[in-house]
Amino acid sequence: MKHTITLISRMIPSFFVIFMLTLCFAKGQQQYLISTQDTVTTCAGNFYDSGGDLSHFSDNESYIMTFCSGSPQHIQFNWLSFNLPSGDTLFIYDGPSLTDPLFGKFSGPTSPPQITSYGSCLTFHFVSDSTITGPGWNANISCTAPPNCNMIITSIVSDASSPTNADGSIDITVTGGMSPFQYNWSNSSTTEDLYNIPFGQYSVTVTDYNNCQFTGTWYINDHPCSMILEATTTPESAIGVFDGSIDVTVINGIPPFVFNWSNGITTEDQFNLSQGDYQLTVTDSTGCIELGQFKIFVADTGCGMFLVTNIMPVTYPGGYNGAIELMVQGGTPPYTFFWSNEQTSPNIYNLYSGQYDVTVIDANQCHVYGSFYVEEMITGGDTICTFMVSYGIDTTANPLQLQFYGYCQAPVTNYSWNFDDGTGSNIQNPVHLFPNPGFYWICFTVFDSLTQCQANYCQQIVVGDPGANGMCAADFSFFIDQQALTVYFADSSLGNVNQWQWNFGDGTGGVMCYADFNHFYNDQNGSVFFNDASLGNINSWYWNFGDGSVSTEQNPSHIYTETGVFQVCLMIFDTLSGCQAEKCKPVQTGTGSGTGCYADFYYYVDTTNTVYFTDNSMGNINIWNWNFGDGAQLNQQNPAHTYPGPGVYNVCLFVKDTISGCQSDKCFNIIIGDMATNSLCYSDFSFFIDFTANMVNFFDQSLGNITSWYWNFGDGEFSELQNPTHFYQQPGFYQVCLTTFDSISGCQSYFCKYIQLGDATMTGMCFADYTFIVETGNTVYFQDQSVGQITHWFWNFGDGNFANISNPVHTYTNPGFYQVCLAIKDTISGCQSNICYNIQIGDIGSGMCFVDFIMFA
Repeated sequence: MKHTITLISRMIPSFFVIFMLTLCFAKGQQQYLISTQDTVTTCAGNFYDSGGDLSHFSDNESYIMTFCSGSPQHIQFNWLSFNLPSGDTLFIYDGPSLTDPLFGKFSGPTSPPQITSYGSCLTFHFVSDSTITGPGWNANISCTAPPNCNMIITSIVSDASSPTNADGSIDITVTGGMSPFQYNWSNSSTTEDLYNIPFGQYSVTVTDYNNCQFTGTWYINDHPCSMILEATTTPESAIGVFDGSIDVTVINGIPPFVFNWSNGITTEDQFNLSQGDYQLTVTDSTGCIELGQFKIFVADTGCGMFLVTNIMPVTYPGGYNGAIELMVQGGTPPYTFFWSNEQTSPNIYNLYSGQYDVTVIDANQCHVYGSFYVEEMITGGDTICTFMVSYGIDTTANPLQLQFYGYCQAPVTNYSWNFDDGTGSNIQNPVHLFPNPGFYWICFTVFDSLTQCQANYCQQIVVGDPGANGMCAADFSFFIDQQALTVYFADSSLGNVNQWQWNFGDGTGGVMCYADFNHFYNDQNGSVFFNDASLGNINSWYWNFGDGSVSTEQNPSHIYTETGVFQVCLMIFDTLSGCQAEKCKPVQTGTGSGTGCYADFYYYVDTTNTVYFTDNSMGNINIWNWNFGDGAQLNQQNPAHTYPGPGVYNVCLFVKDTISGCQSDKCFNIIIGDMATNSLCYSDFSFFIDFTANMVNFFDQSLGNITSWYWNFGDGEFSELQNPTHFYQQPGFYQVCLTTFDSISGCQSYFCKYIQLGDATMTGMCFADYTFIVETGNTVYFQDQSVGQITHWFWNFGDGNFANISNPVHTYTNPGFYQVCLAIKDTISGCQSNICYNIQIGDIGSGMCFVDFIMFA
């Protein structure tokens, strides 16, 4: 018989936290002075600089010293004092040598955080200059017990066919923990699994990278066993009542049976139990063994409480970046949380894959129980790295300057940081000065040029005191009731938030796949490696790199010929279900300031039809121009605007960096008022390109009670289907327009976007495009954004004036609406293209008007 057994051992994951710790220590402990090169095995004492407890260290020192626990325990240093003048530095490495990961380098008067090794050793390297000496440091040494590893060992056991046949097997699978794993079996085997073994008992000790260990025992019977354990459990009625029970029934097997419970009980059934896990081993008269695991819960006492969770999976093999965010609805706060991994906060992070249980008690002692499973969901190819990312404030400079540390426990050749302020870094442990207090999404990417493997980790940090500047950051968690198709949302925003606006995005047609990607920029040759991180049964990919180049690979690489910020779009498609999704992100090539700009913004709509806009652009922006879609404009960075009534307004932000000359624009459709109540509608669509067949699948994403659709594919062909598929005769750029109509309300809407079939750099295609920004004084700065090997430009500014340079500046004499057209030519391929935009000079309130219409036949 084959039977499946799961053995679970839990661990509280550790991570690098910066905080101050003050301890008292007893006189007479062993003192260790840093020396030229020494290794000490100890778990107690004090660690000093070379001057000892009372004297200062010397000039021009360069000493290395290693401390090890001498056991699987982790060695730990708590700093009692620390004072190193500028120019003198203590480097701390996680391991027995200077080639191990760097925990950090420390100088100045601020003590380092508590340091705990990930293995059993720490190495210290002290370097002093020849100027000023100081008192150095004093640290207390201790060791911590190795954690109970959160490893889950699942086994498939096959019994021997007879007492004389060695044909049994134990096939184990380890999840959780940190690879690589070592296996030590009781029969001296060191392989993961055992095959062709006779009947008998076998034990294995599994040791992971962190010296975490777990021991499991299995029994191979001398004949196939067929026992099955069934049980009925009764929960504990309340915490501390001890009235839970487990009623076991043994099916098959030959009595009499021997029962051995993990709490020492030897009867078949158990009574008077408290909440917790209980393991049972049953042996029948023939030696067959069957294991069972049972859990006693605490019965929910109601009080109107229920739990809402947002569960984030582990995203790399053997990783521990899972998380469970928990919110309690109902009951009476404050709430107390008891997690199975001994955490007591509502949200738990740095989790391995596995099951996590929680009991929540409110102020009236009402309690509710929850059990949640963190999955291991690997996307975007193999990820080789286990991340350890931390940061701290560099107090020697100013509170906006942060020191970052990035670790990866696999070989990498390149590092990349994105600081969410338009700048980045390519060193492993950068120091970065942020321009303003606020909330920033910091992304750390590592890349191995030999295997082409990359991995990415992002987290939001707080810099300075955003509250003093009235800043906030939106965030939320959610829980999905799949049966009721209901989602419970919980706000988890940062800042003094007192107003909320939700857009549930339910005009997308029930998309069951999700597009996403990570990227790594190699500043040595300008190449960017893209890693698909989409969710769903994806079998087709289409990348647009924002410079005229495209790809249909899942994980492509692309070389940019210029530095700047490019909008890269990934379109994915599941040909079986018909699911399609798109994700666009700004990708910066170059890591310094002045390497590009990118317009972006977010907004909030209040109940008075007033919209508050917040600039979120990248780059050294110093000019902003807003067009609110109702004829009004402003040149502020973060304006507020009140709309005359309900509607769908196309809001555009134009930005400029006058130092580098970079310009960019971004437009959003903003809904004012309820669409159903005000009979609003607007057209929108997405698409997926099958480049090999020049076939495009279009997906209607319009909002409103749409009853009719009319598509213009830009090549003289049309369709009245909602979601048409269209074949193009040849590659090129096409303007596709969708007009929609709601026959009940009479609402109709019109939307166009350009699509690109084929790689412009390979096919000789070209496409005219430009951005612009209107300054006060009726002066407009135009910037060519055309794709192709452009050699000629011709501008028609719509007021009788012209230009033939790539990036002209033009001043209009009077306010008004002007149609500005750009025509381009690539003399190498002979390609020509033109595009026109309507530009508004001045405010519509000054008596200007603009004629436009849409028509639905």
